[in-house]
This record gives sequence, structure tokens and C-alpha cells, in this order.
Amino acid sequence: MSIMSLADYTFWEKFEKDYFNENKDAYNRKKHQLAEILIEQVEGLLIPGLKESIEVMEIGTPLTNIRYTQNPGGAIYGYDRNKKHLESRTPAKGLYLASAWANGGGYTPAMMAGRNAVRHLLNDFKTL
Repeated sequence: MSIMSLADYTFWEKFEKDYFNENKDAYNRKKHQLAEILIEQVEGLLIPGLKESIEVMEIGTPLTNIRYTQNPGGAIYGYDRNKKHLESRTPAKGLYLASAWANGGGYTPAMMAGRNAVRHLLNDFKTL
């Protein structure tokens, strides 16, 4: 089971310097504190006994996302959906984009970007 809550980067920004210098004590305390609050809320509203049933817990923050993806501000969905996106086909011959950055944020738009890139590739390949 997964429990997820979106977190704004500005809250975590104060931990950034220490986090990337491997001094994560304050950061770890805060993320565990917030995770405990979230678990208590879910336990109280939906799943009694949740805390006792947790065997493994992984907590990610926008800083985690930066570490693994280098996405600005720890973005998990790519560009804001309300902004213009990059196109799957680029001006560079043979270069196609397939990601949340190419088609807008979220899992489905990222998959659609992959589909669009493959369609462009196959169409371009036919004309060679």
C-alpha cells in the first residue's frame, strides 16, 4: 500500500544545502515527523491499526526527487499542465522527446509523450 501527499518545494528548501552535503539529521527528523502525522491521520480516518502493520516505510520529498531525477524544484510531474509543453518531435533530425517534460505532467501524459515520439519516429522512418 502507498500513502502519498504532495509537498511544495519551498518547505524543503531550507534543508537543501545540508541534504546535498550529506548532513541529513534535521531533514530526516522532519520527514519522519511529517510521515508519522500522515500515518496517524490515515489511521484515524480510514485504516485503524495502520501504524502497527507497516513493515517497510520509504519517505520521499522534493529533495529526493532532485537527487534521483535532477528535476527543478523536485518536480514529479514535469512542467505545469497549464503551460506550453515541448513537442515530441524536435528540430534535430532523429531526436524525439518522450517524458512528462514533453507532454505535460503526470503518468498518463508521460506515456502519451512516449506514444507520440514513437509515432513520429515511425512516420519519419517511412519517409526515408
